[in-house]
Amino acid sequence: VSLKRKDIKIDPIPKGLDLDSGIITIPSIPTNLDLVLDHEQLVYQDLIGEGRSGKVYKGNLVSRPDEVVAIKVLHCQQLSPSELEMFRREIFTLSTLSHPSILKLLGYTNQLPFCLVTELLGNGSLYRFLLSKPQELTPTDRMVIAIDVAYGMQYIHERNIIHRDLKSLNVLLDDEKRARICDFGLVRLKSYAPMTGLIGTPQWMAPEILMCSTSYNIKVDVYSYGIVLWELLTGKLPYDGISV
Repeated sequence: VSLKRKDIKIDPIPKGLDLDSGIITIPSIPTNLDLVLDHEQLVYQDLIGEGRSGKVYKGNLVSRPDEVVAIKVLHCQQLSPSELEMFRREIFTLSTLSHPSILKLLGYTNQLPFCLVTELLGNGSLYRFLLSKPQELTPTDRMVIAIDVAYGMQYIHERNIIHRDLKSLNVLLDDEKRARICDFGLVRLKSYAPMTGLIGTPQWMAPEILMCSTSYNIKVDVYSYGIVLWELLTGKLPYDGISV
């Protein structure tokens, strides 16, 4: 199925948008990886999700017809430079990580519309699963998910990476209900440089980020992990019904 048949336009570069600028340049990746894809290599099937920055399709690669993948297509004309920077960060981060609890990157396009191709996990996000099928998560399932996420956090923290948006929406479940952490668009390397406040999703935000502190570390992810544990225990949305 082509891009045109899925109503996905390959738009020309928007006027005034410099693809060679430092803001949105696709980063260098390890030389032993070949992750750059042409649009002709992508085969689109069903639309399985849509968000502010793009749509996610079930599909496959021409070179791997038997492997089902997830194809995220960004709304190019609607992306701000900061959103394009998130796309760049996610590519760079996922291309350098390899762990059973981290979503696997299979490729990306470096021409409009930007696409990110990852493995497709059959049970979707932990957030949706808790809302729609909580009875299918046994206490053992919930414990295993918690351990999977903890191992994924440990792995990225050992590499001085702070996720900054850990939440049940960014934890995906495979067919065996094993968890993978995804969405690395807001990652930050641990450093002594000033940090950004009010970044992430409020219900899962650590107090340091909510108070716009310019100095925090991997502990903000630990706080968010605590909220995810609470979701696993209760099956509820954090702070639901409380007005801000």
